[in-house]
Amino acid sequence: MDEDRKILFDKERGQLDLSKKLIYSGLFYDGDNTAFDEFDKAYIDLDSVVSRVLDYDLPTFKTLSNELVHFIMDVLKDFFIMHGDTMQIYVVYSFDKSKIFTSVYPDWNKKRYERYKNARIMQFLNTALIPRLAKLGNTVKNIEIIKAKDSPVVSILKLLRMNASDANPVVITRDPHYSCLIAHIPNLSIYNGKNVLNAITLKDEKGYPNIHVALLPQYFLLCGMKRNEYAGIKKIGPKTAEKIINEDKLGVINYTNDTIAEVAKYKNLFTFEEV
Repeated sequence: MDEDRKILFDKERGQLDLSKKLIYSGLFYDGDNTAFDEFDKAYIDLDSVVSRVLDYDLPTFKTLSNELVHFIMDVLKDFFIMHGDTMQIYVVYSFDKSKIFTSVYPDWNKKRYERYKNARIMQFLNTALIPRLAKLGNTVKNIEIIKAKDSPVVSILKLLRMNASDANPVVITRDPHYSCLIAHIPNLSIYNGKNVLNAITLKDEKGYPNIHVALLPQYFLLCGMKRNEYAGIKKIGPKTAEKIINEDKLGVINYTNDTIAEVAKYKNLFTFEEV
């Protein structure tokens, strides 16, 4: 290997090692094997679990690319084997642009969706990852692999509504968009790669506002959601959004408040009223 290729290999090795840490932490809570024992159903947003990996360029070296897909599969298999006896596990993926959300707000997830136009990324997903996942799903009990018709969050919300009688569901995702689901499913927990959040603990999570969880959709509507590239209202930050909500809850809920009225046309991004 010449010097230039060695430098590139070492760089890609470093990115791969970081990707592995992100993937592992996305499914395993601080190394605690019992963290999900209380839940009866788990919904894994696979797009989110691997999204940070796709933020980097995939390895150009075949040995590293193969190592990445095998690592992802090994982590998923470990999770399935560890929890498949005690809970039903749904793995939901799309790896495609959401027509529902981009019809409301065209720039929604714009940069991430651009990644799905990358031929190498899609080849990795469609020929290396998804077929292996489907095969694994057929060999481990209590696992269902679902190709979402639109965004995974929409499919997961529908599953949660269908399984509304379940006592303790958990969604595994890094996407803060899912926190709005707690407004619809009060007993829902979310593992975000760092902490297990629910309607009670969410208020203690860094970056979340001091408001009732039912008003999270209106909060993000006001101040934006950077991860999903929704801008919100110019010059309305988290503190201002929190103040507006707490001073005029009824006006915010009914969209009669002058400030939130400016962005009421985007409300379905967070309220999921029409999905």
